[in-house]
Amino acid sequence: MSADNSDAGYRKIKAANWSIVKLMDSPARAKWTIDNPNAGDTASRGMLRAVHALTLEPHAFADAFAVCDMRRDARSKGYQDFLAANEGKTILSEREHDDAATIAAIVRADPVAGPLITSPDARAEVSLLWTDEVTGIECKGRADLIITPADPALPIWVYDLKTVRDIDASVMGRDAVRMGYLGQLAHYAAGVEALNPGREVRAGIIAVTGSAPHEVAVLHLDSAMIGAGEAKRRPLLDRYAECVRADSWPARYTTPVYLDVPDWAYPDLSADDSADFGGDHE
Repeated sequence: MSADNSDAGYRKIKAANWSIVKLMDSPARAKWTIDNPNAGDTASRGMLRAVHALTLEPHAFADAFAVCDMRRDARSKGYQDFLAANEGKTILSEREHDDAATIAAIVRADPVAGPLITSPDARAEVSLLWTDEVTGIECKGRADLIITPADPALPIWVYDLKTVRDIDASVMGRDAVRMGYLGQLAHYAAGVEALNPGREVRAGIIAVTGSAPHEVAVLHLDSAMIGAGEAKRRPLLDRYAECVRADSWPARYTTPVYLDVPDWAYPDLSADDSADFGGDHE
């Protein structure tokens, strides 16, 4: 684990994190993101970070966030003074803060998620730093929650907190594939395993809906799901290593490719009709 566990310290570490690795279908895009780390920051992402902070580390919220009770007008001297006094912090409106605090309170009060977060064996916002054995590349990850029981016979659990549209297990299963959650948790699990040799590591998601009534679910991944995430992660990490060593970050495609058109876009052809579309005929 990193000696400096702060978010600022984590961001300074030059290593492969999941946010970059998942973009390696297009190395050029990944490199642009590396060179422009704050380009994608938005108010909505600030709100999500606030939910994480108030849920997992409420005691440290004021160190990274400031709540503005005035109109955020760049032309206003009062607002400019407020920004100067809170340089480096994420600025929230009162409404954003109240919404984030509501969600955090519901998660912490949940009878399943709450005890995980407040467990004496739990650590929140843990910076992981390890060397990938296959490529020799330095990797990093910022795990939302790691629970390490004192008994080495018990597994270590790594959880990611997600604000989601629906906690239904089947919906979350599809979203976990589509949004790359499986690869992300496989990345974190690899880091925890590297730092705890011989210890079983398991993974899960603490999910809360962004819309009221803010339903909460703790969703576990089995070994096959982590395996599927690793099957996605490994070739991307291998490609990252190749790009780093060659100092070359090509675009997604380096040769012409055919369009990948969905089946439903094609007409429903019978055998007799197929000749009109170049089908085999005598």
